[in-house]
Amino acid sequence: MAYRVLLSFLFLVAGLHCAFGQVHKVAILKPMDRGTEVPYSMLLALRTQLSSAIAKAPDHEALIREDLDRLAEEFKFQYDGPVPEEQRTAIGQMSGADLICISEIARDTGSYVISASIVELATGKVIASAVEIAEDNAAEVNSACAKVARALLAEGSELREPVAPAEPIGLHGPTPSEPQPMTKEEVLNTKMGKILLMNGDVVDTHVLGQSTLEIRYLEKRRNGTLRERAEATENVFSVIDSLGKEKIWYFHDTIFGNDLTPDQMRWFMNGERDARKGYKATWPMIEAFTIGAGLTIGLNLETNAFFIPPLVGIAMILPRVHVAKGSISNPLMEGDEFYATGYARVGRTKRVIRSIIAGFVGVGVGLAANQLVINPNFRKP
Repeated sequence: MAYRVLLSFLFLVAGLHCAFGQVHKVAILKPMDRGTEVPYSMLLALRTQLSSAIAKAPDHEALIREDLDRLAEEFKFQYDGPVPEEQRTAIGQMSGADLICISEIARDTGSYVISASIVELATGKVIASAVEIAEDNAAEVNSACAKVARALLAEGSELREPVAPAEPIGLHGPTPSEPQPMTKEEVLNTKMGKILLMNGDVVDTHVLGQSTLEIRYLEKRRNGTLRERAEATENVFSVIDSLGKEKIWYFHDTIFGNDLTPDQMRWFMNGERDARKGYKATWPMIEAFTIGAGLTIGLNLETNAFFIPPLVGIAMILPRVHVAKGSISNPLMEGDEFYATGYARVGRTKRVIRSIIAGFVGVGVGLAANQLVINPNFRKP
C-alpha cells in the first residue's frame, strides 16, 4: 500500500512538473519584406528585438537557425494567411520547437509597416500578434520593432513575463545577491575602453552603455568632474569594452551608403586617422601664400584680391594627395587602395582649408606691401 501511495505521489509530481515547468521553444523565422527592398539592417533589428524579448520571457527559449530560414524560403511563407500544416510539421520536426514567430516589414510611401505573430505549430492558432507603423528613419524603425516585441509579450498570455512582487522597503536595503549598477566613480576605476568613430578618431573612455541609437560614455573634465556624453551609433564604427571585446556597429549596406565591408572600412579609417595626424600640406600652403602675395603686389590689387584665396582653394581640390613620409602608422597598410582613399579624403580637406588660409595671409602681406612700401615710393616726385 505504501509503495502505491509513493508511486502515485511521484506521478503527481512529474505531472505537475510537465504542466508548469515545460520550456516552450520558439523558432524565430527570418523577417520577410515582400520584395519591397527593405534594408537588411531593419530586418536584423526586428529579429533581434523579437529574439531578445522572447528569450527574456519565462520558460521560453528563442531559436534562430539558418536551416529554418532556408526551409521558410522554400515554402515561401505567406504572412497574411494561415500557416499550412505541412510547413508547421516540417519546422517542428527540424527545430523541435512548438511555437514559431513570423514577422514582416513592408515599405510604404514614406513609412514602414512592421508586424509579427506567434503561431502554435500543433494547431496553427495565432497566440499573439502586433503591428506598428514607423517613419522612413532607421531610429524610428528600430523603436517600432521594440514596440512590436513588447506588444507580443503583453498580448500573448503564454509569453507574458510575470511581474515580480514588490519588496517591502526596510532598513536592511536591497538583497545582497542583487547586482547593483555601478556608479560613475566605480566605472572610472575599471579599465578604459575605446570608441572607434567613423571619421577615424579613437576615443579612450569608460563606456557606460551601447544601443542601436547611441553610445553612452563618461568624459572627465579638466576640473576633475565627470560628464556623461552620448555619441550617435551611426557615427561609431565599433566599441571595445574594458575586457578587450569589440562590438562592431558598422554594417555593409549600400542602401545606407555603406559601400565598404567592415574590413575595408577599418583600413579606410586608418587612412583618415594617419592623414589627420601626419599630413601637413606644407608645400601647398607655400604655393598659396606666394600666389596671394605675388598677384596682389604684381597687379596692384586691392579689395578684389580677396577673390584669390578661394580660387586657389578650389584649384587644390584637383591634385592627387600623396601619403606623407613617416605618417603611416602601420607599414602593412602602404599601397592599400582603401587606406589611400581614406588618407586622401582627410588630406585633401586639410590641403584646401590650409591653402585658403595661407592665401589670405599672402593677400594681407601683399596689400600691406602695396600700401606701406611700394605705392608711397611711386607717388614721390
